[in-house]
Amino acid sequence: MFDKFFKAAARLIVERQSSHPSIIQLHFMIGYNRTQRILEQLEAAEIIGISRGSKPREILIKDIPTLEKRLNELKLGEQIENEPYWKQ
Repeated sequence: MFDKFFKAAARLIVERQSSHPSIIQLHFMIGYNRTQRILEQLEAAEIIGISRGSKPREILIKDIPTLEKRLNELKLGEQIENEPYWKQ
């Protein structure tokens, strides 16, 4: 089961070409543990590479059209796709 922010987090990571956990934490105002679960899900979906200690994970998908194709292949369940209410 994918996190409700999975799809939005995937777009954020691909748009910024950075997989640093603080990007997800600050954007969605979620904690470290939930952020790590999302990153593990992104890794399992082959959107980002494996953890390499203190080095950033490689972004395996380089553009949004390719990401959308990959996301359509996954059974994501319910997703929050719009900006969080505090960012609107």
